[in-house]
Amino acid sequence: MKLNITDLSNQALGVARDAQNNKIFIPKSIIGDEIEAKIIKKNSKFTLAKIEKIITKSQFRKEPECQYFNDCGGCSLQHLEDDFYQNYKIKNIQKLLSKASISYLKDINFIAIGKNSRRKVKFHLDHNNNIGFFEQNSNNLVKIDHCLMLEGKISNFYDKLQQFLNNFDQNIIKSIEICSFDNVLDVIFELKIKKTTLKIEEKLILFAKKCQINLNLKISQDVTPLIQIEKPKLQLGNFLIDIPNNIFLQATKKALNAINNEILEFSRKVKAQNIADIYAGIGSYSFGIADDVQKIDAFEGVDKMTDSINQNAKKYNISHKLKAFKRDLFKDPVNEELQNYDLIIINPPRNGAGSQIDKISKLQKANLIMVSCDFNSFVRDLKILNLQNFQLQKLTLIDQFYYSHHIEIVAILKK
Repeated sequence: MKLNITDLSNQALGVARDAQNNKIFIPKSIIGDEIEAKIIKKNSKFTLAKIEKIITKSQFRKEPECQYFNDCGGCSLQHLEDDFYQNYKIKNIQKLLSKASISYLKDINFIAIGKNSRRKVKFHLDHNNNIGFFEQNSNNLVKIDHCLMLEGKISNFYDKLQQFLNNFDQNIIKSIEICSFDNVLDVIFELKIKKTTLKIEEKLILFAKKCQINLNLKISQDVTPLIQIEKPKLQLGNFLIDIPNNIFLQATKKALNAINNEILEFSRKVKAQNIADIYAGIGSYSFGIADDVQKIDAFEGVDKMTDSINQNAKKYNISHKLKAFKRDLFKDPVNEELQNYDLIIINPPRNGAGSQIDKISKLQKANLIMVSCDFNSFVRDLKILNLQNFQLQKLTLIDQFYYSHHIEIVAILKK
C-alpha cells in the first residue's frame, strides 16, 4: 500500500489516509514521507501500519543516531530533524490548549535535556539471557549492546551485566530495572520463578559485591533487598538525602534541576514563604527550596515517602520548617488549609488529580506551580483551573523523555 504522510498525531505517529479517506497511523514516519506500508492492526477505532519501504524521504527526516532505531520500541522520534522535533512538541501542547479553549499567547519555553541522561531503565531478557528492549507493539526482544539515552554509570555497567548473564542460569530472570542514584546503582532483578534458591542468591550477591551495586529481587509484585552496598542518596538543593529503594524519581537529574530552578525563580518572585508541596514524593521540590523559605508542608499518600522526608528533615535539623503528612489525596484532598499557603506546588500522577485540583480552583487567591508528565491529564486539570479564573503565566516544556513524544510540563499560574 502506497501512502503519503500528511500529519503527525499527538503520539507522534505519522498520519495518512486510504482511498476511503480513513486515517492510517504509521510509527516512525513523518510529514512529507511517501512510503510503502503494510497494515498490521485494524479495528473499529483505528488502523495501524508499518513502513515497508520509504519511497521519498521527507525534508524533515534525518538519519537516526541509533543502529537499533528501526526495530527497537524505545525511541520513536530519532528520525525527526532537530528543529522540526522541537517545534512538534511545542505545537502539540498548543493544539491541546486551543482545543480546550485555554488562551496562552506567550512563547513556550523549551529546555532540551538530550541523550546520555536517563537515570532509570528497564531491560527485558530473552530465553538466552540477552538484554534488550521490546519491539514497538510487540513482545519480540531487540538485543542491544548500548543505549544512547542512558547516563554514563548505567552504560558502563551494561557490559558487566551482560557478561554475568551469559554465565547465569537461563529462564530465571524476566527483567532488570536499574536506577542510578548519586552514589550507587540500585538494581532490581525480576524473577520468573516463584521462589529463589541459596545457590542463585549466592551468585547474585557475589556479582553485586564485585560491581558494588545494590541488588533487589522482585518475585510477583514483592521487591526484597538482597544486598545493599550503600544506602541510595540524592543531592536535592543543598541536601544529600537518603532515599528508599524502588521509588519514583524524575527520569533525569538535569530535568529535576530544571524544575527546581523554575520553582525557585517563581517562589522568589512572589516572595513565597509558606509552601504546600502536594504529591510530594520523596520531597524533591521541598528540599530543593527548603533553604529559601520559612515553612513547607509536604503531602503524600505513601508511608515510605513521608517517612523519608521527615527522617531527612530531622537529619539536617530542618524539621521545624519541613514536615510531611501522609494523606490519601484522592479521597481526602488538601482543602481548608490551602488558604494558608502563598505558593502551592502540585505534581499529580499520570492520570491527573481532579479532586485536588477542584479544591485548589476554588481558592479566592493563589500562586500555583503544576508539574506534569502527561499532556492529556495536564490539559484536563488546567481547564478546571482556567474555568475558575486561574491565569497561565508561564509554560515550560522540559524534554527529559528525549526522542519520544512525552514531555515534562511546568506551568505557573496565578489567581
